[in-house]
Amino acid sequence: MPVPDLVLHALGTESTADAVDRQASTNGDAEAVVDSRVRLTWRQLAERSDRLALALLELGAERNDVALVQLPNSADLFLVRVACEKAGLVLAAVPPSFRRAELRALIAHLRPTVAITAGVWHDRDYAALLAEAAGEWTFRIVVRGDAAPGSPTLAELSERQPVTSSEYLRRTRFTLFERAQIATTSGSTGTPKCTEVPSYARALTGWSQAQRFGVRAGDTLAAFTPMVAGAAEALVYHMVPRLGGRAVLLEHFDAPVACALLAREEIVGATVVPTMLARLAQEPVHPAQFPQLRFFASHGAPLAPEHARLVEERFGARIVQAYGTSDYGGIAATSIDDPPEVRWGTVGKPLHGTELRVVDDHGDDVPVGTVGRLLVRGPHALGGYYRAGASTRESWRTGYFDLQEYGWQAPDGTLTLVGRARDLIIRGGQNIFPSDVEQVLARHPDVAEVAVIGMPDAELGERVCAFVVPRDGRMPTLASIVHFLRQEGLASYKLPERLEVVERLPLVPTGNKIDKRRLLDYIRQKLAMERSS
Repeated sequence: MPVPDLVLHALGTESTADAVDRQASTNGDAEAVVDSRVRLTWRQLAERSDRLALALLELGAERNDVALVQLPNSADLFLVRVACEKAGLVLAAVPPSFRRAELRALIAHLRPTVAITAGVWHDRDYAALLAEAAGEWTFRIVVRGDAAPGSPTLAELSERQPVTSSEYLRRTRFTLFERAQIATTSGSTGTPKCTEVPSYARALTGWSQAQRFGVRAGDTLAAFTPMVAGAAEALVYHMVPRLGGRAVLLEHFDAPVACALLAREEIVGATVVPTMLARLAQEPVHPAQFPQLRFFASHGAPLAPEHARLVEERFGARIVQAYGTSDYGGIAATSIDDPPEVRWGTVGKPLHGTELRVVDDHGDDVPVGTVGRLLVRGPHALGGYYRAGASTRESWRTGYFDLQEYGWQAPDGTLTLVGRARDLIIRGGQNIFPSDVEQVLARHPDVAEVAVIGMPDAELGERVCAFVVPRDGRMPTLASIVHFLRQEGLASYKLPERLEVVERLPLVPTGNKIDKRRLLDYIRQKLAMERSS
């Protein structure tokens, strides 16, 4: 497939690993990557990634082999990503929340040669978990932290003197236009899928987002979300080396810790998901604490405008949105100069070079302003599903990728999402998009977080069930919520008919969206127990 001219115009031919080496030669003593334990300069990052790349090859890995990586957001994860690019190893990053079932399926599908794991982290032995999930497949395990029996540590490999010269990496390193990564989907519909990722697609998405969000050379950007997908990967991993800025990585999100980090590290922009914004909105902070902060880039799930408004008031930074999927890639983004109603209530305009269609159930284009199914194509698209040609062909059967999501476009091209096809609630023949209820309910004074699903019903097929996390110890009731929604003008057929008050909403393994599949399993079990009692 020919490389789009837009890619060459925006990125040239420089890979992210090339950009790291360039920064090391021109800006070597400047800080590059920071986490809670480590601060690396560009020179240190370049030299350690060289040593680690050679060490992985000396362990028996070969170019185009798969390296399975299960690490938290950290300087080590950044280092490993650069090293894999230099060694020519296809990085398959999985979140630390993946357990034996997900890992076993991924290992059987990916057949990695080497795995780099967190070791013991948060009282869990990840090396042992990985070994248990391996089954009959064998591979070398490298651990972060203390050594496991027979396993080298990440620190040892990145610090020891390699047998082979660094010049050897000129033969192995991936170019910008090669598949360098396999992305794992969130697993919200079952076993995770694996998507091939050419580096240029993610880097181009980062370039487009940087244009929209006003990112400048030398800016310090923080990844509060995992730096293996979405805006965190595009902006922080791919763009910081190109722009000579600094990457600050948060291993585990905690709102007070995040606030302290924003102030201490003089962060300009941070990637977040809406659940993080909901928690930041409750922090007692003031814009004067964050004079450098310009934006939060929200991605991964629909945003509640009420949470965006509160965060902007308390932090003095603008909320922008980035829209994409693990299966396709980057799709759209708002601009930092857009008015609040656009930045909070839409996902902006399609990214540079992206073609978007809104179609009906027959595949015909619908009029502007009409809700329809979203189809997309363009240079941000990824390479298809790994070792799953039939799934790839089905997703692209029309020449466009079927996002299996509904939305509508304004005359200027701005896209508003209304919901995923699988989340659509059909109550007595009437279609209800959960986001219609969630965005209004998020304004309720007693509600901190909310998720709406369709619960099974023998009479109507489905009824609306709302899960809420209460604000500040309050206890909302179904009656008070229904009264509030009626006052806000929500249609009667969309009103919740059941309320579940919970301490926390479950997230999918990647942590970027609410796991509605688990909520549905929970309510099904609860309904079954109620019927049998």
